[in-house]
Amino acid sequence: MALWPVHSDRELSPAAPVLGPRERISRPLAFALGLQHVAAISFAGLLVPKLTGMPVSTTLLFSGIGTLLFLVLAGNQVPGYLGPSYAFLGPLAAFSQDGVAAQLGGVLAAGLLLTALGIAVKALGIRFLESLLPPVVTGAIVLLVGMSVTPVSVVFVIGQPVLTVITVLAILLVMLLGRGVVRRFAVLIGLLISWLAALPLGGLSAEATAAVSEAPWFGLPVFNTPVVHPNVVVAAIPAVVVLAAEYVAHIKAVSAVTGRNLDGRVGDAVIAGGLTSVVAGLSGGAPVTNSLGNLGVLAASKVYATAPCAIGGVVVAALAFCPKFTAALASVPYGVVAGASIVVAGMIVRIALRIWRMSGVVLAAPVTLVLLIIAVVGGSSVLPLVFGDLRINGPVWGAVAILAGYPVLDGVRRAAVRVRTRAAARTSAGPR
Repeated sequence: MALWPVHSDRELSPAAPVLGPRERISRPLAFALGLQHVAAISFAGLLVPKLTGMPVSTTLLFSGIGTLLFLVLAGNQVPGYLGPSYAFLGPLAAFSQDGVAAQLGGVLAAGLLLTALGIAVKALGIRFLESLLPPVVTGAIVLLVGMSVTPVSVVFVIGQPVLTVITVLAILLVMLLGRGVVRRFAVLIGLLISWLAALPLGGLSAEATAAVSEAPWFGLPVFNTPVVHPNVVVAAIPAVVVLAAEYVAHIKAVSAVTGRNLDGRVGDAVIAGGLTSVVAGLSGGAPVTNSLGNLGVLAASKVYATAPCAIGGVVVAALAFCPKFTAALASVPYGVVAGASIVVAGMIVRIALRIWRMSGVVLAAPVTLVLLIIAVVGGSSVLPLVFGDLRINGPVWGAVAILAGYPVLDGVRRAAVRVRTRAAARTSAGPR
């Protein structure tokens, strides 16, 4: 634990509601919390490859590598876990018929662009990015991402509604009734309960269990090389905006909860995500981002120490070489995944509201209301925008609308204020 020099003897109890990034916790608890991060990232590690056709093993490998790179570049001061990005579901799924190589070309291009953006932020300072992504915008982006989890979850609810309800109730009951350590492991405990409940309910298929028993314990991940297609690259570029906003929102959320100013680490975070996506694009993995699902786990456990994130990254990278694990991951009933995703989506929405509240954003303001509407409609929309071969899903066009619409709306608001101010000044001055 030499990397965590602040030795706090506080226990995980209501008396210490939040543990900061550089506070030490016992090794057994850190490992258990790391496993909870592994459980949370497994949702995206299963859903993104399944919906895009990309390999699960390679996706998990670069999720773990990206997490460790993020922690190193952020100076071990920002808890975070990099996982497959939901923002790329639409662009990658739209070109799944072109094969994984074509999809990786888009991932590679997005990673290069994100890295360049991170270098610009590092050179010009956080104000460069804050001018593009003020708190009202980052909160709207977080809300958008939280809402975007819901449509994917609903599709799986239809197939196994009973397991979905059991999962939601199990997690919520542990959060409500649990105390101390138990409450902080609500997501992991709820998943285990619902997974066990799937056995008598027939939620585990015979094919899935057979695949687990037949899979070897060790095997190399599936690697591929990219092929650059202009259409795929163009489709992936808007998602880069979402990734940058997610990194800013993540650091703002951690700062708000822990009371630390982490703005100086935004450039490092964006660079880490960009470099990981570049390597993933060259090798066969999905693009990564600061997983807001894992941010929801941080909020649920109230442990913002970096040690569990590092442990989770090592475990996920190691499990990428275990085909039996990937087969077991594929055997998780979709109803269980849907239920956990719904709870995590609620936690993400709560984080968005907290960003707004801590930043003094007025929810009743017309500009905030418009962004709120765009976030809800774009995040929950299953209707993509189609321009020829280009297919843009709801979270992407919603993020673009928020980022492009805010300066316009704010400019109109400022102009209206100036007009009203001048009119009031003329009225108070009276006739000459």
